[in-house]
Amino acid sequence: MLPLVLAMDYEAKPWWCPRWFLRFLHVFGNDRSLVRVRNRTLHNLHRRLTKGILFWDWKTKWTDYDLRISISGTEQMQNLASWIEQGYYNEGYRAKLMRDIAMYEPDPDAEIVLSDIKHLEEQLEKLRNKEEDETFNTKEK
Repeated sequence: MLPLVLAMDYEAKPWWCPRWFLRFLHVFGNDRSLVRVRNRTLHNLHRRLTKGILFWDWKTKWTDYDLRISISGTEQMQNLASWIEQGYYNEGYRAKLMRDIAMYEPDPDAEIVLSDIKHLEEQLEKLRNKEEDETFNTKEK
């Protein structure tokens, strides 16, 4: 998320305005809240200086390796946030697939192909089918 924060900081902060002043406006204009407005004049000044660019919230859900980023900004910032969310999902899903493959292949010398998600899914499916075939063949005997 650091590239997103740096991009937002670069776009939102005027070159002549110190960060402490923007923090001051946020604390006393918005009451450190995204919903409440303590002082409408300071709030409007903060919004005008930052061009409305704001990092609203970010949430993670560990069960679904999901990251949600809520921002107000340009289209490039929205695209960067979407790319970060998708990358977070892919890394979490890839780690889950590798854990599942390791469950079927407990041998540390087993070959786990480190590639994209599609190949990991295919490898896991082959291992599951192989195990099902072995259990089916042992039941027949």
